[in-house]
Amino acid sequence: MLCKVPRGTVDILPGTVEKWQYVEDLFRKFSFLYGYKEIRTPIFEHTELFTRGIGETTDIVEKEMYTFLDKKGRSLTLRPEWTAPVMRSVIEHNMSLFPPLKLFYAGPIFRYERPQHGRYRQAHQLGIEVIGSDSPLLDVEVIDLIFRFYKNLGLKGLSVSLNSIGCAECRPSSREKIIEFCRNNLDSLCDNCRSRFERNPFRILDCKNESCRDVAAKCPSTLETICEPCKDHFNTVTSCLDKINISYNIEHTLVRGLDYYTKTVFEVVSQDLGAQSSLCGGGRYDNLMEVLGGKPSPGVGVAAGLERVIMVMEKQGLSFGPPHETGLMVIPLGKEASLYGVELVTRIREEQFISAELSVSDKGLKGQLNLMNKMNIPFAIIIGDRELEQKEVIVRDMKKGEQLSVKIDDLIDILKEKTDCHSR
Repeated sequence: MLCKVPRGTVDILPGTVEKWQYVEDLFRKFSFLYGYKEIRTPIFEHTELFTRGIGETTDIVEKEMYTFLDKKGRSLTLRPEWTAPVMRSVIEHNMSLFPPLKLFYAGPIFRYERPQHGRYRQAHQLGIEVIGSDSPLLDVEVIDLIFRFYKNLGLKGLSVSLNSIGCAECRPSSREKIIEFCRNNLDSLCDNCRSRFERNPFRILDCKNESCRDVAAKCPSTLETICEPCKDHFNTVTSCLDKINISYNIEHTLVRGLDYYTKTVFEVVSQDLGAQSSLCGGGRYDNLMEVLGGKPSPGVGVAAGLERVIMVMEKQGLSFGPPHETGLMVIPLGKEASLYGVELVTRIREEQFISAELSVSDKGLKGQLNLMNKMNIPFAIIIGDRELEQKEVIVRDMKKGEQLSVKIDDLIDILKEKTDCHSR
């Protein structure tokens, strides 16, 4: 056990981590493009933040949180999702909401759930939050940002699932209709849904049990009971999505798995993820700030699973950008040459145009060049006693099998010229 990762976690190794960096970098680029600023919150928070913010009858709170007592007996929980911590930070630091505060994040979450391909107990999320406005145009912006981010990664076979679950005024009507329907279909519900259908009937619509999904498909639609303002809000969202050519499917069973959602809820799904097809999910949470003790402030956001994005990209054979590889190796031959090699590789690195390593191998020159070929390093800089005397180095082009002697003072210019030729 000492040298094995805990179940539900994985090491992200060199060769793979570059894929993660590629996706994260593009997400940051898109977030900045839309005017968002990054926020980072602690990995653990006071447990009450999640029980109040997410909802005590949600699967996350009931079954999936990593909760522990610190040395003073305070209950703390590893972050199972990002929205509640972001809202806590906004309240604590009295961050300005005018114009709407636009934040993005990237980092791990922790949920004790059954590990499966693309779902882990330590997973990673990318997400955005907009706080301070109830405009449906911001619902559209959030959907637009995440959808075009996926499209720019090259993902194919995407679709948007969309619904409205109403507000505090009209949700009670939907709630009562769903409770009544479920009461007449109790025998078809799983044990968990039977125990909580009166406390939180919307969770039945989100249950993954096959028999519960059959019941959910026949449940009264929330769109039939939402109030006129909520209908207007939803119609504006759909009209704007039509204007910007983002197609969507209205799914009346879509409610998302957290209690804080109001009005718009959505997911972006991929046909390459099977039954658990969601790449991301989000929606509006107009009451969450108040629930957590802040001044009433509406919000909307989305969270995307990083592992699942990468899994789909790999399945579709998409590029993760050029590999991050060493550009050259300085090979000193002898003690004096090694001392100069340290100085030389530092000078090259300071120029910041190519990645450079200093060989510390005790193999001969032939052995080191063979190793470079295996590592696909394109250039070698060889320093021997003769080169030191003449203040020269040998620059070897590994791909062409050519080499030339270069004066030290000319080395940087020669390398820049050669690397520029290689990049064309």
